[in-house]
Amino acid sequence: MLKIHNIQSLFLRAKLPGFIKFWCPTFCPQTQLMICSTVFFAAFTAGLLYIGYDIRYIYALFGDSYYHHSVIATLCITPIILSALGICNYLSRKTKNTCIVSFIGYCSVNLNTIYIIQWLIIAYSVAVSILLGIDKTCSPLVIISGGIIVTAISILISVPFVKIKKRKTNIHQ
Repeated sequence: MLKIHNIQSLFLRAKLPGFIKFWCPTFCPQTQLMICSTVFFAAFTAGLLYIGYDIRYIYALFGDSYYHHSVIATLCITPIILSALGICNYLSRKTKNTCIVSFIGYCSVNLNTIYIIQWLIIAYSVAVSILLGIDKTCSPLVIISGGIIVTAISILISVPFVKIKKRKTNIHQ
């Protein structure tokens, strides 16, 4: 019987489908999980397309659709997240003590500060665009590039806030 002590042991010790173990028996459990999630994503997406479901509604880049999660959207996005976690785990094991790992560590530790700054930037940019009469856009290129720019600016603005916060905690100790 399989004992589950935490969620990681559930994923890493779970019995994976036989075809995955047959085709890639030498891969570690994380890689097998990534392969399973990719196969599931492809099969699930193909099944949705086959029955005529418009998968563009899962994402916020289609028309005036409101971004919300349904069961279908959750089942569609979960394998992508599992694959991304597996890739990040693999890359972090291969690239220890590099500037990329320290950058990811900085973002992890200061995530709340970055997140609050990001939403302040988004709120003010929406208010300014409304005042200037700029229409909203549904172009994926504009939305993705805007998200990257807002995230980069949020991280840059967070650096002085984090230094001030560290200085204040050192003074009070």
